[in-house]
Amino acid sequence: MGVRNLAYCLLQVDNKTDQSNGHPVPQLVAWERLSLIGGGKEIAGHGTASAELPASAFSPPAMATVAARLVRDRLLPLAPTHILIERQRFRSGGGAAVLEWTVRVNSLEAMLHGILAYQQLDASNKSKKTKNSTFQAIQAVSPQRVSQFLLRGGLDSSGELQLPDVPAKLKKDKYIKDAKETFVAGILRLTRPKQLLTYGESIKDIVDAYLFRWDAKQTDPKLGTVNGAVEAAASVGTDTLAKEDWSTLPSVNDH
Repeated sequence: MGVRNLAYCLLQVDNKTDQSNGHPVPQLVAWERLSLIGGGKEIAGHGTASAELPASAFSPPAMATVAARLVRDRLLPLAPTHILIERQRFRSGGGAAVLEWTVRVNSLEAMLHGILAYQQLDASNKSKKTKNSTFQAIQAVSPQRVSQFLLRGGLDSSGELQLPDVPAKLKKDKYIKDAKETFVAGILRLTRPKQLLTYGESIKDIVDAYLFRWDAKQTDPKLGTVNGAVEAAASVGTDTLAKEDWSTLPSVNDH
């Protein structure tokens, strides 16, 4: 979630099984990274220009238009059934102040929920006549709960990633992010019979860009003391995901 750094992806699950445990393997059919304000779309992984914009570009009317266009032009054409939106925090690092950019991102988050909730209600009313609605659930997802689910083998009782010999000046939140990135890189590179995710040629560019940036980070000498623990935590996430049956996604039409 972000105003100048927003990414979305679409997973598709069918009834075909292609795994030793008999569960279907989800397919990544869309993945895009966007700058919603100021234009630009990131495909090659090098970001977009960060020109200064007037405060009016982030006013509620302007942000509402940006959110509406994102839903209309990017998300709805994908015909999603279950929409997960990363829940945002009001404060970072335990600070007392709420940063201006945090307010902007939180505003975007709220607008997306409002637009999608309206679409869901409207589709529900129309589906009584047309029976063609795809919406089943719109859910806010806590990053901390995702970490606890994927990396629980590498988290202590307080939900913090267990990393030996970590310099005190470095924040553990950063290591959790590194573990998630390592987890994503790992499942993108898994091959049969352990494959947990497939993807097509249409998104190969952004997959390659992600892996290129991840590989580059592994050569950073500053990460030398934690890479082993991060990789171990990410492998726990891979094992956790391998146990999940994607064919049993919950249906919450009455939400």
